[in-house]
Amino acid sequence: MKIFALLLVAMTFVGCTPTWKKTPAPDIHGTNSLASAMSFITTNGWNTYAETNYDIFWEDLEPKFYISDLPWKKWSGQRFQALNREGILYVLLGDEFHHDYYGVAYNPNTNHFPEWIREFKPIGSHWYAWAQPEFWDSATTRGRYE
Repeated sequence: MKIFALLLVAMTFVGCTPTWKKTPAPDIHGTNSLASAMSFITTNGWNTYAETNYDIFWEDLEPKFYISDLPWKKWSGQRFQALNREGILYVLLGDEFHHDYYGVAYNPNTNHFPEWIREFKPIGSHWYAWAQPEFWDSATTRGRYE
C-alpha cells in the first residue's frame, strides 16, 4: 500500500504525459523529406485499409505494410507499420497500454480525422501526432487543427 501511495505522489509531481503528446515535429526538411511517404502512397495507394469498422488492431492487420525513412532523424533507418485510409497516411510508433496505439499521420488534404482517432495535434508540414485508445467510444475527441 505504501508503494502505491508513493507512486501516486510521484506521478502527481512528475506528471504522466502520454507518449503521443511528446512526438516532436519533423526535423528533416527539404525536397526529400516526404520521399518515403510519397513512395509508400504511390506503391500502396490511399486505401490500404478500407474496412468500415472503427477499431484498428494493428497486430491483426494482414497484409502488413511498412514504411521507413520518415522525416525524423531519431527514426532514421527504422521501419514502422503503416496504412493509408481515406487519404491519410498513418504510421504506428507504438502502443502505451494494451491496444492504446499512437503514431504520426501525414494528412495533406484535410485537417480532420475519423472518429477512431480520438486525440491528435499538428506537429508541422501536414504531420500530426495521433492516439487511438482501445476504448475509443469512452474517450472524447480532443484534437487540435492546423
